[in-house]
Amino acid sequence: MIVESTKSPYGMIDDYRSFGKPWNVNFEDIRTLVQFWHSDADKSVPISHAEYLSERIPGAALRKFHNLSHIETSHAALPEVLSFLLE
Repeated sequence: MIVESTKSPYGMIDDYRSFGKPWNVNFEDIRTLVQFWHSDADKSVPISHAEYLSERIPGAALRKFHNLSHIETSHAALPEVLSFLLE
């Protein structure tokens, strides 16, 4: 995953562009199941982002991990993510 994500800067550039613009999404209108997995120690993306979205999307859930990096959270959450997708 790390190797693929570092082959080109364009994905990150696109992410940074989207961070600075309004998304024009009414989160309160989302009606599908949404689950977030995030760690309080993620230095790449603050957990406040997942907290903000999970508070605004009806029925959304946030699974908080502790003391894991961005990549470590991806690995730790994988079994739960796969189970969620299979539901």
